[in-house]
Amino acid sequence: MGDRLTRREIQCLRLAGQDLGNKAIARQLLISPSTVENHLTSAYAKLGTSDRRQAAERVFRDYPEFPQSAPTPMAGTAPGPSAPEASGDEPRLAPPIERVPTWFLPAPPRPLGHRLGIILMFAALAGVVTTGIVSMVARDMTLLASAAPPAAVLTLDSPSSARPQ
Repeated sequence: MGDRLTRREIQCLRLAGQDLGNKAIARQLLISPSTVENHLTSAYAKLGTSDRRQAAERVFRDYPEFPQSAPTPMAGTAPGPSAPEASGDEPRLAPPIERVPTWFLPAPPRPLGHRLGIILMFAALAGVVTTGIVSMVARDMTLLASAAPPAAVLTLDSPSSARPQ
């Protein structure tokens, strides 16, 4: 095996081994999908594989110091006597910190949000265009009525006898 994997490469490979796609891994680790792809590509090169399942199996086998469900250490706590630094072993990286979203409701699915935004944009545009057309027609009708001879314009308040038969 070549170089040692970084903590992020191990995290990405472990999640890839759980059949998660790059977008799902990115959401869980709060990084972009292209960053996930970069970590996986780098890990594949270090492990000498090109298959994500095979690479994930090698990580589970060769990197037991990163258990999937290990508790995260509290901030500010000093390593105990069983820590690898105390025994002279190579230092181990802390397991990933679980981040909890700060919003109360889940975000809407992306396609729905995009569709809703596009629908609202077109509805607003249609309202503006319709208002403009109605105001132009009303202005033109007023101009035409003022330029027409008095007998040619019928209004609702004119007597019915004044209307031509």
